[in-house]
Amino acid sequence: FRELLKVTPNDHPDRENIVQAHKKIDEVVKYVNEAKRTSENVRKLLELQIQFNNELVLVTPTRKFLKEDTATVTLEETKKTGQRLVYLFNDLVLLVSQGKKSKLKATLPLNS
Repeated sequence: FRELLKVTPNDHPDRENIVQAHKKIDEVVKYVNEAKRTSENVRKLLELQIQFNNELVLVTPTRKFLKEDTATVTLEETKKTGQRLVYLFNDLVLLVSQGKKSKLKATLPLNS
């Protein structure tokens, strides 16, 4: 529609219909993209919920998964360092051991 608008004269009788159709299509695309992001977020939350054998409740109406990464953690008592998976949510951070069987090591609530 963008290309069609570029070549449609301003005084063409169909121009306004093309503009309106373009706006509606943009709205539908935004809606579909947001629904896809929401679906992927729920899928990730459920995947992690299952991974941790329901040790904690991850699926809540307001929780959003933001990022997964690794971090090097040093334990104060022993000064040992190790790699941890870090799961960042809008209201929570999870630290998880890496290996064949991931184990939840810490939950850090994020207060707003």
